[in-house]
Amino acid sequence: MDGQYFYLNNWDAGLYFDIANQLRLNIGKDYMSSSYFNRLIDVKPILALEKIINQYGGKKVLVLGAGPSLETNIKSLMEYSILNDFITIAADGASYALKKIADINPNFIVTDLDGYPEEEVKMSNDESVAVVHSHGDNINLLSRYVHQLKNLIGTTQCEPLGKLYNFGGFTDGDRSVYFANTLNPKMIVLVGMDFGDKIGNFSNALKKDKVKKIIKLKIGKKLLERFAMMHANSLDLYDMTSAGNNINGFKKIKIDDMVNIIKGR
Repeated sequence: MDGQYFYLNNWDAGLYFDIANQLRLNIGKDYMSSSYFNRLIDVKPILALEKIINQYGGKKVLVLGAGPSLETNIKSLMEYSILNDFITIAADGASYALKKIADINPNFIVTDLDGYPEEEVKMSNDESVAVVHSHGDNINLLSRYVHQLKNLIGTTQCEPLGKLYNFGGFTDGDRSVYFANTLNPKMIVLVGMDFGDKIGNFSNALKKDKVKKIIKLKIGKKLLERFAMMHANSLDLYDMTSAGNNINGFKKIKIDDMVNIIKGR
């Protein structure tokens, strides 16, 4: 499949090294984590990308970030009964929010396993696909949880290696959108993507360095705007987040207007 090879190599070396420099990432550890993760999944059955695209491709995609608006957004989606109209891709802690509030497992969980890994293992063993990311700070988490995951796709923020993909993006939120693009979606709709100075209740940043989290959010927003520029003429991009900052290239839309689009009114 030609598309597979495109996404397999969707790695921008210059961008990666710029981000690594900005955040003072240990590049050697990133590569070490990638190599270790590839060895872990090399002896484990993983899902074929072709199968994923065939099963979920060509549909409307809802990407859930773990911003402060997430809980309100999920409740609105439930009120308007449109959650089932989308393929759902949840960024890390947003997966647990969707399960806790709506009692729905997302179709995909894009995670580096530093949020709610025990819950993500449960969801992966109940049909959710875990798109697990390796980087220099989560080698111990990979070691602890990867063998427990049933439905798995592996990714890296370095060059693709072995069974690991790099679909683009950096944070769980923006990587969710880059991954969504592999499904050849009819549209991509964002919720819970505030990109402000407040941290959401389901974000693991509550346990971490808030200053560094805010920097990562700014990087994530820029990468989403970069994505929008790349796909401005080929993909309908909407932002249904009820608060927060606008994301250039994603059309801000209210839920009742989205309902009209979905129902063809």
